[in-house]
Amino acid sequence: MIPECKNENFLLLGKPGSGKTSFINSLPGKKFIYIFDPNAEASLLDGSFDYATFLETESNLEVIDKEHNLKAQGEPIAYESWRKDIINKVRTGFFKPYDFLVFDGFTSFQDIIMDQTLFVNGRYGANPTKIDYPIASNTMNDVIRKITALRSFFPNLSIVATAHVKFQQDKRGKLLNDLCLPGRSKENVVRAFSNVWLFFTEEQNGTAHHIIQTQPDRYNDLLRSSKRFRAALEMEEDITEIKGQIGGFPKILVKVRSMGKVITMKKRR
Repeated sequence: MIPECKNENFLLLGKPGSGKTSFINSLPGKKFIYIFDPNAEASLLDGSFDYATFLETESNLEVIDKEHNLKAQGEPIAYESWRKDIINKVRTGFFKPYDFLVFDGFTSFQDIIMDQTLFVNGRYGANPTKIDYPIASNTMNDVIRKITALRSFFPNLSIVATAHVKFQQDKRGKLLNDLCLPGRSKENVVRAFSNVWLFFTEEQNGTAHHIIQTQPDRYNDLLRSSKRFRAALEMEEDITEIKGQIGGFPKILVKVRSMGKVITMKKRR
């Protein structure tokens, strides 16, 4: 167990290529990753993790044409395969030795759920309608509840998930970075995580720097940090791994540990 991560979980938000998956690479300890994003494997290069991939492929879908609303001939298998896999792993205590359980990423996972929803409703391959979104959203909400309940069985396990955001106007006419999930699942996903951070890249002196924003502002009202991390982190943290300096999550841990020592010393006085 990573002491600083006890009772903590993390939702990593950002556009594709903003550094979320690379940040996962930097997580210390033992980690298991569920991969739903077809681009994630290319970013997970160091191999210091165990993983399982659940993707819909053209061989499963038998090539569907959603543009012309043609019904697919195949059957989606990713969601049911994943559901059976995680149930079996929970029953057998598979996650007990792990420090982190990672879901990369929720946006692609929601697409997998929608495929399953359309198939069950006999409309697989058609464009989703207003009827389909609440059903898929309810399934996602149920998954989120069960995922966050895993710590009841595995108290040393921290949950990490990624999701995409899009800068757009919400229903109130407010411009903000909005989570790419439908309906109430958007609210429930955010509520389930103690730390919700935004990832983005910023060029400095010709070099791309990876930045995380840990607190909300007018364009990012979904963000938050737990008391432990809020006390140690700035509004924006540069986690770029520069020669001679640590980066990624280890850099975050150093700041949290340093803050913990300061608090301990003050208490002793």
